[in-house]
Amino acid sequence: MPKPRKKALGICFLVLIYAAAFILLIIPAVFLFIGLQALGSTMGLWAGEPTTNDGEESWATIAGLVAFAVVLTGAGLGAWPLARRFGMRPWRSVAIASGAVVMGFAVWLIPGF
Repeated sequence: MPKPRKKALGICFLVLIYAAAFILLIIPAVFLFIGLQALGSTMGLWAGEPTTNDGEESWATIAGLVAFAVVLTGAGLGAWPLARRFGMRPWRSVAIASGAVVMGFAVWLIPGF
């Protein structure tokens, strides 16, 4: 069982890694938002801009999703050994932190729709 002080330091490092990931994901989130907005408009879910057939529903959505996957994978690869070193369960720590980042962006983007 790790000491509480050691575990707190590990949690601080994980928060720093995922805070950096959150900042890096701002631009991909904009791409994802634009792509999903255009996709919904193309499908007739809501009235969108008149130029919704210019292809942004495919490239922007895919670019946003791929960028999310790449950044979260990089953050997870950096956080995994850190979690093990500080005595935390790496699978749970990485899953919870990645889920928190994704949910943070969902809460931020959903009111925009």
